[in-house]
Amino acid sequence: MEGRLHIFDGDGLKHYRLVHESQANPNTRGGGEEKRCKALYNMLYNGNLQVEDTGYVKIFEFVDGATITGKAPDGTEVKISNSIMTNQGRLFAYTQTATVENGTYRFVVPYSTLGPIPDETNFDTRPIGPYTITSEDVSKTVDVAEQDVLDDGTVTVDMV
Repeated sequence: MEGRLHIFDGDGLKHYRLVHESQANPNTRGGGEEKRCKALYNMLYNGNLQVEDTGYVKIFEFVDGATITGKAPDGTEVKISNSIMTNQGRLFAYTQTATVENGTYRFVVPYSTLGPIPDETNFDTRPIGPYTITSEDVSKTVDVAEQDVLDDGTVTVDMV
């Protein structure tokens, strides 16, 4: 889980979102280990992780997550993605993939695209725009409210 959070920034996780990261500090004890881990992952798994030092400390928050669901052609693959900007100005991709069963797909996402709720939630790492959902040759965008992320709200986007 530590690797999924720190090395992969929580990519694909449904209930954890990065809310803040410290500056990178590769000069501390073990500080260069992140680059080595990413390079090794890329080599062994033909990955495409950017080999960089990211925040030495990353703070994640557990949320219920918002459910995004809809209709799509049975048996197809649906992908959801967004670009997340950290408080350090670093951009990373958040993605999930689902296979359509019985004509329906479903994602649970941890990031709201409409920002925090004034006087209630506060975070300085957030998506730079709406989520993009892609199924075959159809792409649609969708915004997700913070209240939906906190309370397991549902947003429907049909791909057919």
